[in-house]
Amino acid sequence: MMTSAATMSPHDSPLQKDGADLQWSGPTVLVRHTNEITCIALSVEFKTVATAGKDGTAVIWDLNNLSYVRTIERPAEIHHSPITLLRTSPKLAYNSKKRNNRQLSGTLTEENLDDFVNVSVNPNGKPILRLHSANARYVQHIVHEDLTLGTSYSYITEGVGVNVIATAAEGGIVGLWPSCNLNFITEIIAGMANISSIIYSTHQHLVVLTKESPIQVWETDGLCGNSPKFPQIAYK
Repeated sequence: MMTSAATMSPHDSPLQKDGADLQWSGPTVLVRHTNEITCIALSVEFKTVATAGKDGTAVIWDLNNLSYVRTIERPAEIHHSPITLLRTSPKLAYNSKKRNNRQLSGTLTEENLDDFVNVSVNPNGKPILRLHSANARYVQHIVHEDLTLGTSYSYITEGVGVNVIATAAEGGIVGLWPSCNLNFITEIIAGMANISSIIYSTHQHLVVLTKESPIQVWETDGLCGNSPKFPQIAYK
């Protein structure tokens, strides 16, 4: 369901760009969730956005025409599982472009099995990391013992290796999981303080910010990628 406000006339706005009038549209309201939205994940290249909330569902929207695409439903066996974190694979658009070798039409394909990951909370209070394909097909899930504070995808190019999902847990612990099946790889101890933010760079570096304020940068040997931008502070 979607409603849109009227378009503002260029005469109503004094702003101009390179001598051309700018047209401003009013806000568009996209309605699908039945409870508060808690997180949003944007795919800039593929022109999609995923939203998730306290209703336990994740919804994928098409930004080309501001329309609904599909819903990732909550687990059937769990009636109350609010989603607190949501991430989209940064290689979703790259993989689709490479396979199709043509301009994207805005249609998501089933060929990517590791495109959307979300973290929800089960009735026992334990976080559940759930992996879905772009077509909302369930792939795998794991249950964490500790509260999950953040998550991020790596930027490994298709054909070079499998992307990694990093999760930040309480106590400064970073867990690494392959995006194809969520089998545990290893964990990194970033310190005693909780992690405020975690993100992979396009150079295959994992950047971690803890509540004690220091920024840690971790690198993985053997991965193809661009030259490191900060080798003097990279952890091994």
